[in-house]
Amino acid sequence: HFQTQLHKKSNVPEYTKLGNTLFVEGWAFYCENLFPYQDSMEYYHKLRYDLNRTLRLLIDTGIHYFGWSYTKCFQLLQKHMKTSDKETNRMLLRYICLPGQALTYKLGGIKILQLREDFKQKGYSTKEFHTALMEKGPISLDELTKYLTDTYLS
Repeated sequence: HFQTQLHKKSNVPEYTKLGNTLFVEGWAFYCENLFPYQDSMEYYHKLRYDLNRTLRLLIDTGIHYFGWSYTKCFQLLQKHMKTSDKETNRMLLRYICLPGQALTYKLGGIKILQLREDFKQKGYSTKEFHTALMEKGPISLDELTKYLTDTYLS
């Protein structure tokens, strides 16, 4: 949310203020893993989120690539998430209506982590990487990679 609000107030082009799902969701996923967990409950909830995202990947791919039925997906979520029927239905409708959205967390997060490692190999700090990322805004990961490579990594 910080990143989104920062860019709404910035001079970046209007179309970037709308965000780019891979960037925004990837950044959110990346940020969740920046700090060590304080206790076992925090770690437990991290594992629950990871399970949820893994199921999202299965469901999204199952529906849109393998043609899984609503019932099959509903049962899979019920078995592993232990959510109410209403909540399971709400989740499924989201995955049905937004093909590929579930993939953006992991794909974006992995790419941002790779870029951070590239920065560190060039001698930059994590803080400098975060500053560079925030300055550019929620653009496509291809554009972000090109910008960071041209500006910092070449």
